[in-house]
Amino acid sequence: MTSGVRYGGGLPKIDARALDDEELLEVRRALRRARGWLGGAALILAAAGAASVADVPLHPVQVFIACIAIAACVVAVAIGSLAVRTGVAAALAAQAVVVWMASVMPEARPPHPWIIAALQLGTVAVSARLVLLRLRDAWAMERRRSAVLHDLRERNVDRCAGRLRALAQTRTFGDLQRRGEIAAPQTRHEIELLPRSGFILRVDGRPLSRPLLAPVTSVAPAVPHALRVALPADLRAIASPTVQLERRSLTPAEREELAARATSMRRPPWSIYVAVPAVMLTASWQWEHTGAQDSWLGLAAIAAYLFGGAAALHCIQRLRNASRLHDDADLRWLVTVTERDAPQGTAPHLEMLPVSRLAWTEHARPATWRLDT
Repeated sequence: MTSGVRYGGGLPKIDARALDDEELLEVRRALRRARGWLGGAALILAAAGAASVADVPLHPVQVFIACIAIAACVVAVAIGSLAVRTGVAAALAAQAVVVWMASVMPEARPPHPWIIAALQLGTVAVSARLVLLRLRDAWAMERRRSAVLHDLRERNVDRCAGRLRALAQTRTFGDLQRRGEIAAPQTRHEIELLPRSGFILRVDGRPLSRPLLAPVTSVAPAVPHALRVALPADLRAIASPTVQLERRSLTPAEREELAARATSMRRPPWSIYVAVPAVMLTASWQWEHTGAQDSWLGLAAIAAYLFGGAAALHCIQRLRNASRLHDDADLRWLVTVTERDAPQGTAPHLEMLPVSRLAWTEHARPATWRLDT
């Protein structure tokens, strides 16, 4: 959009300030840490690949997965939260005790295999989750590196503030709540971030424990008191005794925003770029090893196909939504919903796009999906 109301992290921009030197160094450190995480992951994958081709009495894929699982557990014990470190360390200690007892006292009755398997899977799952979340954040930082560097050259910071009915109302504050950065909703929240990349510097005046990128966007200004007229005759049958349904014309800025969002939805999501190679590699592996008897390899293939199917469905859904948003822009009007007992001249509490059936505004504020995409 060429113009509009700026939003960062789901809150409207109220003003701007200059980036100070300490914050600049903080952002540069975050960029270096992100590359460190990605570089470390590449080294671990390379080491696991080298170990998998060594002369050992195990399947190469088993060696590869075991090396990655051990590395994830080490990382979780080293940098995880107190609960994660304690849980993973205790699980590893329990497994070490079982191995020690099996070697020293082979005549003793070992624990049930299901208990050992559950302990191992739980340890790996907790560790892998921590590592994957950190790698996801590092990859997001790397993808926006050029935008972050542009912000550092401009040295501007946007201050956004407003009220939230619930922290989960926007993706950014939902993530902050899950990370423990915000305990409970307040009457008003404030977020300071870099305007191009969305790198968050402060939330409610406090720095974050880990870097986080927020969505930044411009939306068309709301027009809560625009002229509203009756619905077309073929749609009046959906009228309700409690609410009044009318329509109003989309402004040029709103049509421009719809066209821009339809264009962005036509771009393939990142999952497609991961799913397509994974499915192709899985299919080629199964073609060459049709007689393989390892059940866990079959489960891995099923997981790859399920991921590919989910990614394809997600891409198809995005294309359908893009087509519907384009039709909404061509239709040039939307449906307004107002309580019948509301005072005369009250702004509608909901505005909906008629083709895509997506909320456009809620209580004269942009709908959440417009702020989080």
